[in-house]
Amino acid sequence: PEIETLEICECPSVNVNAISSIISSYCGKLRKLTIAGCGNSLDSDQARAVTESCPEIEQLTIRNFAVSDNCAGELLRLKSLKHLDLTDNEGITGKFLVQANSQGLRSLILRDCTELNARGHLDEFVKLIQDDGTYPALSLIDTSCLWAGHGESMLKDGKLKKILKNVRPGLKWQEEQC
Repeated sequence: PEIETLEICECPSVNVNAISSIISSYCGKLRKLTIAGCGNSLDSDQARAVTESCPEIEQLTIRNFAVSDNCAGELLRLKSLKHLDLTDNEGITGKFLVQANSQGLRSLILRDCTELNARGHLDEFVKLIQDDGTYPALSLIDTSCLWAGHGESMLKDGKLKKILKNVRPGLKWQEEQC
């Protein structure tokens, strides 16, 4: 039988290429994948290998890694993806959110992504949700930790969060202090 759940955590000596190779060889039925604290970076080619080899992933967690917007965009191509957690990834600005539209994504966790919205992509993302109805299944966005300690929102335009609440009342935007 093929593996349905795989967690690779706190193993900095494990090479991302080895992880990618294992996943692509043995995990065609993988539904839940967690990679955390392995101290490497995941590039777009490796992300593409994961999406092509494991098209049934529903829950994907890649924490404390170096994931770029291009890589995150590749991961959003997973048709079955319902939960994406990219906590503590320094390379994420949010650009991938405006370049993709995941129809089935329900929760998006971007806690402690230090570059998030540095270029205003998060505001663009919210405007897309409001205007175009992108990410129709999305019910949770968590951008906690980063700005919450300063008592301000991640969004540069404070009005957007209020408008979003009216347009998508079922969408919870979580910004808590950690």
